[in-house]
Amino acid sequence: MASGDGCGPECQIEEAFACVQQLDRSKCTPIDEFAQIIQQGIVAGQRSCKETEVFIPTDFTDGTGQCAAVPEDKAHEIYSTTIVSGGDALSSAASGNGELAVVKSVQIPGLIAAPGLERSGSHHAKCRTTAAGVCARGPQHSRQCVRYATSECLELVMDERFCDAHREVPGEVQMRARNDQGLLHRATPVCVFAKCQLPEAWLTTEGVMAGGVEWCADAVLQGI
Repeated sequence: MASGDGCGPECQIEEAFACVQQLDRSKCTPIDEFAQIIQQGIVAGQRSCKETEVFIPTDFTDGTGQCAAVPEDKAHEIYSTTIVSGGDALSSAASGNGELAVVKSVQIPGLIAAPGLERSGSHHAKCRTTAAGVCARGPQHSRQCVRYATSECLELVMDERFCDAHREVPGEVQMRARNDQGLLHRATPVCVFAKCQLPEAWLTTEGVMAGGVEWCADAVLQGI
């Protein structure tokens, strides 16, 4: 390879390039371009998967891959799976990783329920977080990794008293058993708002409209 194409005269990866084995040759791409291509592939792949599947990149040159079913016994815990390519001519192995977790988001604002101005500070959001990434070989034996994560709110769980059949978004009373450090407590009624959709008039304790809250922001930042 000639200098400037990612592989130097002595077959060393040049600065600002990421290289992946492709058939019998190594494909080198500028790091910024590599990151953009991989992210586009991951985003498209994640959108094609069902809620019970995790996306795993299998083509480490463009981030495309496959949807894999999450085992039922892993559906409510952090689930991760990785695919690694064979060693290549650059003595490296590219890898793709897919992750899925259903977690509680507790670093969320307090709520004020209109019109009675009742306050809630004990609610939590249930969030589904997915992430996928690709790692390739970089210069000087480094690894260049691109990771993309998203989250969505499955439900907001509050005290039963916040359910009201007369509201435009009434909530649903459900029986839930509380899990405290591995110990299941007796099921008690709670109020569940699907997809974290709340009545329009509700505010946070900071005066922000509740409809504009990113309930699962900290779930993405946790990194699953």
